[in-house]
Amino acid sequence: MPENSCTTQRCPSGRSDCRQGLPTLWLDPATRWTELILHPLEELGFRLTQSSGVLCTLCLGDLHRTTRDFRDDLVERLEEFFRL
Repeated sequence: MPENSCTTQRCPSGRSDCRQGLPTLWLDPATRWTELILHPLEELGFRLTQSSGVLCTLCLGDLHRTTRDFRDDLVERLEEFFRL
């Protein structure tokens, strides 16, 4: 995901300070990864409420779309992970 600089994607707006070259969007990346593993739906919901001064509007929109898609996919697949 681009918010953790784990991507080779470049900013489509051409901003050099967006996506690439950023250490991370989060001040506490280890906590965010832990929360994603332990409480994925809650963490993804939390991420959708966050704004960013380091991502341009286009990239922030892309990040939110990707996060929503990931969350929705997890919700759709809950029965594969748990007996409900």
